[in-house]
Amino acid sequence: MEGKKILVAEDEPNILRSLRLVLEEAGYHVLTAKDGEEAFSKTRDEKPDLLILDIKMNKMNGYEVYERLQSDVFPRGMPIVVVTSLGDEDEKLEALKSRIATVITKPFSPYSVVDKVTELLRTI
Repeated sequence: MEGKKILVAEDEPNILRSLRLVLEEAGYHVLTAKDGEEAFSKTRDEKPDLLILDIKMNKMNGYEVYERLQSDVFPRGMPIVVVTSLGDEDEKLEALKSRIATVITKPFSPYSVVDKVTELLRTI
C-alpha cells in the first residue's frame, strides 16, 4: 500500500495530526484538509486513492462534500471513510446507504483507522 494517497479532512487539529502521523508511518502519502471546502477542492485537484471525511466540519459538512463530489468529479471506486462523533445508528445506516465505505465513530484509535484504510485499499 506504500505510496497510496490519502486525504484526511478533519477540523479537529489533534485528530488531524494523529491520523496524519500514523498513516505516514504506515507508508501512505497524506494530504490534509481542515474544512469541507478544502476537502472538496483537494479531492478534485489531487485525486486521492481514499478520503477520510469528518461529518461535522466548518464551511461545508462531510455529507455536503460527498454530494458535491458525486455531482462533480467523484473518482469512481475511491473509498470514503466517514468519521463522526455522532453515535446515532440511523446516521451510520444513512451513510452506508450513500455508498460510503465505512463509518468510524469518535473516539477511536488512529491505528484502527490505519487498519481499515489498508483493508479498503486492498480492494481497489
